Amino acid sequence: MDKTGSHFTLSDLAQALDVKKSHIRFCEQNGLIAPRTTRLNRRVYSRYDRERLKLIFRFVLLGYSKEQIIEMIGLPDGNPDENDRLVQEITYIEAKIAALETQKDSLSFTKQTCVISEIKMLREYISNVRTIKAGVDEESSEKAGIKFEVEADGFHEPKQHPVK
Repeated sequence: MDKTGSHFTLSDLAQALDVKKSHIRFCEQNGLIAPRTTRLNRRVYSRYDRERLKLIFRFVLLGYSKEQIIEMIGLPDGNPDENDRLVQEITYIEAKIAALETQKDSLSFTKQTCVISEIKMLREYISNVRTIKAGVDEESSEKAGIKFEVEADGFHEPKQHPVK
């Protein structure tokens, strides 16, 4: 991991997510994530990639196929501007949540439960992506005493807690 905590090596990411490097490489080879490469041709993963992988692995644990995961979260477009990628990701996921919300009422109870779980995971993911977009790493924000609030009407700026 670099000094700012915003980029990770393959080893760092595998250790942080408690998965094998081959699982991360599989996600990359199948287009689920698109890490940058350095001049030395080494992969560098961002906080966005880390959050995306966390969500992907949660879906995998629930038994989703690669195609279902792609349908749920889409494919990254490989845009080099991380801010644009984050905005596009948020827009795509919000549209997916809206579609799931309208679909869930017509489903059986068991399928409604699954859809509600999917919606919850996607909302948590959006919250984490918005934190990245705001330019604050959750680890450094916890140390500084900064808390983020996410409410139904959107994202709110962090609040600094008074020093004790």
